[in-house]
Amino acid sequence: MGLVDHERLRALYEQIALRNLKATIPPGDRRYALNRLFALNRITEGIELSPHFAGKYPGRPLVIVDVGSGNGGAAIGLANERSNTVVAVDILPNPTLAELRIKTKIPVHQVVASAFHLPFRTEAVDVVLCLETVEHLERLPQAGREMMRLLKPGGQVMITTPARFRFLLRPDPHFAIPGLLLLPDPLQRFAVLRRFPRVTHYDVHHLFWTAWGVIRSFPGRGRTETLVGIPWPGRPRNVREILWKLLRHFLWDRIVIYRK
Repeated sequence: MGLVDHERLRALYEQIALRNLKATIPPGDRRYALNRLFALNRITEGIELSPHFAGKYPGRPLVIVDVGSGNGGAAIGLANERSNTVVAVDILPNPTLAELRIKTKIPVHQVVASAFHLPFRTEAVDVVLCLETVEHLERLPQAGREMMRLLKPGGQVMITTPARFRFLLRPDPHFAIPGLLLLPDPLQRFAVLRRFPRVTHYDVHHLFWTAWGVIRSFPGRGRTETLVGIPWPGRPRNVREILWKLLRHFLWDRIVIYRK
């Protein structure tokens, strides 16, 4: 049982998160629908990940660090479980998470820090979350080293980041501009700033073509998992199985990297 009823927590989160979103992006802006859906999904993700991690590491309390926690939806959902110690890390204090901490008394810790210099002891953390963040990091190898440093042996970094191939002929996942990801990174920046004159800081550095492009920035890794919502084709080994294994490295939903 969580510290706060899940439905009550979800309703309060949605009220606060959407109020703060409207203060930064007007509902008439084409980016609003994307950001609204993203915000609403964060609390669901946090609530659903809590039993998932408990199953991965049964019988022990978990220390979870959410790097690039944003509005704190995933962090507050995870911290609603008594056995989880959750730290939300971002470069700015987020008002949605701050208000949720006060109103729910859920003990999520809010830390202002960079992904390049995480203020935690080595091998002190069970899980590092990095949700929709790595594409915003200019020096991913440095951040990857820091995240892996925190992990206990057998701990994991769980990453979500848009697979570039998914959006080549669709609106991009940050600004909803069709075909934006067909352009090289510097031209993407130019196109966004031209389309949205009020955007003064474009912070999407790179969307990755392959899962390996992300994984290689995390040293000291053991096994990795590339998870995708494409159904497993079954046995025996055949062309369908080979294609499934290949496609998940281009069309992933989630990447999990375990420390040795």
